[in-house]
Amino acid sequence: MTPPLRAAVELLDAENYTFVLQTPTALYCSRLRGVAPLMNLLEAGKDLSGGVLADRAAGKALAMLVKKAGLKEVYFRMLSAPAQQFLEENGIPYLYETLVPTILNRKGDGPCPFEAAVLAFEDAEAGYDRIRRLSMQMGLLDAGIL
Repeated sequence: MTPPLRAAVELLDAENYTFVLQTPTALYCSRLRGVAPLMNLLEAGKDLSGGVLADRAAGKALAMLVKKAGLKEVYFRMLSAPAQQFLEENGIPYLYETLVPTILNRKGDGPCPFEAAVLAFEDAEAGYDRIRRLSMQMGLLDAGIL
């Protein structure tokens, strides 16, 4: 683990954040869940390339956003098997604590809708477009949540 990623993980723990992203020029922290923090930054046009991310959980949708953002190293408390495969296939260095078959929705009674929406995608741009459309369909972008 590189020093910048170690610092992000320590901040994730110390401040009970769900998301800590350190870029070469900025630090972004959030307590929002799911794809929301990274999607929000991408939608705002932030340059995140070369950054490191510490996050509580990642499914394939978040892994695709990591690639689109150009992050260089990531850490997840929980990582889904499809996300792990995507990170491996795209050469993105990652660390995790727990590997799970899939990320569950917030009720815990089925798969995360974002992970389910991108399972068949291998291209990060196509995945991003699908995540964005789903966010809009769910009213998340319009509500200012993302």
